[in-house]
Amino acid sequence: MLNRIHTVVLLLLITLSPLAQSQEGHPLVGTWQGNWGDDNSLLTVIMTWDGQRISGIVNPGPDSSELASAALDSSQWAVEMEMPVTDSSGNTANLMLKGNLNNVGSRMRSLSGTWSYRGRNGPITLGRQNGQ
Repeated sequence: MLNRIHTVVLLLLITLSPLAQSQEGHPLVGTWQGNWGDDNSLLTVIMTWDGQRISGIVNPGPDSSELASAALDSSQWAVEMEMPVTDSSGNTANLMLKGNLNNVGSRMRSLSGTWSYRGRNGPITLGRQNGQ
């Protein structure tokens, strides 16, 4: 009888462990990195979710700033973000990102779309960093 119980418990653990690992919470939570701008500047955004609002830190370090706004339309996996950044010339203004999440169910998801900053724009891809 005891062996049967151990076997059932072991099978349940084996069956349920992939499900527990796959539940990661909000799809934007984590550290995202990519390059943007004419000079290919590195952008790092660490996003969190408090159950109601997406918030985060942009380019962590001495010159970091807070994410001004972020929104996710999960019906289309569309993302819009606005954040203050300082470019390589020392100019600070809001960087706007609009794009879509790719590979949403994967730990290796990415966000691809366009950036706009001070009247310029271009393509951008942010990758979610491993371990998030």
